[in-house]
Amino acid sequence: MKEMKEKDEQEQSEARGSRHLPTRQSASAEGQKDGEQKDGDEDPKLLKKKLQELEAKLEATKVDLLATTSDLMATKYDLAATKNDLAATKNDFAATKNHHAATKRELTGTKSQLMAKMKVDTNVMYELAATKNNYAVMIDEFTAVRSELVAERKLAASVMEELAATKSELAAQRNLMAATKSGLASAKSVTASTMNELSASRKETAAVQAVLAATKKDTAALQRELSAKRDELVAVNLRVHHLNMDMRNLKMELSSMQDYVIFMHSGEDVHSDEAEKSCDQH
Repeated sequence: MKEMKEKDEQEQSEARGSRHLPTRQSASAEGQKDGEQKDGDEDPKLLKKKLQELEAKLEATKVDLLATTSDLMATKYDLAATKNDLAATKNDFAATKNHHAATKRELTGTKSQLMAKMKVDTNVMYELAATKNNYAVMIDEFTAVRSELVAERKLAASVMEELAATKSELAAQRNLMAATKSGLASAKSVTASTMNELSASRKETAAVQAVLAATKKDTAALQRELSAKRDELVAVNLRVHHLNMDMRNLKMELSSMQDYVIFMHSGEDVHSDEAEKSCDQH
């Protein structure tokens, strides 16, 4: 990198020297032109304008040359960086080659391991075949057991049908026993089976008696309420009787008042007739 920088500095110094040379040549050329112009008796104002234009062009060319030199330097540095990158990539490529070689060695080792595993897998396959045969025997035994279970299920179904028939018979017998409970209550010399039913009927009668006792209590309470209601009705009837008596008295008073009013109206009519007769006479 240092050598590259030194070379770049030398080239820049040479470029600067070459830049100054054309200015001298241009100055000599301008001197010649001035002499020619003086010889030709030209206007000095035009000469000044031309000189200014030439100087501006020279400065523009200088700026362009400096820009190009800076670009060249940048490209040189970029090339140096790319060279370094290429060297690094070469080193990386060598490392990758070594890595690939190591991986190849590892793959060979893994291949040998896989071959050993394949041998083990073959042994396992033989063992699996033996287990499959054992499973086949077990499946045959399972099918035999299943057939036995099917037969047992059929027997259970027949037993369930018989149980359903016996249940229906028992229901009919229960209905008959319920119908004969009233007759069994008077029969005390019966078998032990009927005694159980009698005890059940006694329990039911006890429950009925308890219900009857409760209903008796309720009826007693209702009777008390009815007696109270009857007393209230008697009192109400008395009040109604008194009200009827009062109504009768009021009716009698009203009738007497009506008679009095009628009498008073009839007296006024007699007086009015007599007054009319006196007026006619006059």
